[in-house]
Amino acid sequence: MREIPIKQAKSLMKQLLKSKEQRKVVLLTKKKDRSLTIEVNGQQMKLTEQGY
Repeated sequence: MREIPIKQAKSLMKQLLKSKEQRKVVLLTKKKDRSLTIEVNGQQMKLTEQGY
């Protein structure tokens, strides 16, 4: 797992939204106590936040 800057994460999310394929990305905080899961399936997007 590698660290990426917030700006790069934003551009990754934009690319996911433009994609027509089914994709899933999980973003973790540095301490790994929180996560953001983004699932894109065609025209639908599911955003799941875990942690506090």
